[in-house]
Amino acid sequence: KALRRNNAQPGDLIYVTGTLGDAGLALMLNRGNVVIPDEDRDVLNDRLNRPEPRIAEGLFLRALANSAIDVSDGLAADLKHILDAGHTGANIFIEDIPFSKALLEHKHWVAVHGDQATTGFDWRNIPLSSGDDYELCFTAPKEQQQKIQKWFYDASVRCTQIGVIEEQP
Repeated sequence: KALRRNNAQPGDLIYVTGTLGDAGLALMLNRGNVVIPDEDRDVLNDRLNRPEPRIAEGLFLRALANSAIDVSDGLAADLKHILDAGHTGANIFIEDIPFSKALLEHKHWVAVHGDQATTGFDWRNIPLSSGDDYELCFTAPKEQQQKIQKWFYDASVRCTQIGVIEEQP
């Protein structure tokens, strides 16, 4: 059974695995658009250059999730692929998006030193618009919530509900 993009159902909960933002922050760092203390460069570059594949997670979700995609183009773009394929919409709770520790620790550097700081750039846009995190974004019926939470907890993998699929595109 394959996890596809086109089967999100109204009422499905929207989840993401892991945290988002490190790869985007690493790209900004490598382009010289942001200043990050040296001790965190390796961690960020590892997240960009050596993402952890979510194979076990995907295999588990085959029986529970209605749709899924990896976050390779940024959460907003990749979730839009699910929404377009299923002719649905979404209500996303931005405060629930799991930002990476590095992004949270260095958001002030992004705001102060980032190349877009003078144009009102919001650091929370990094996980929304930059990609290469390769975490999973998936939707599942609310009835599966406890099974999903237990499996991810037992596997010591972060999984966060960030929204709900809506009927209206």
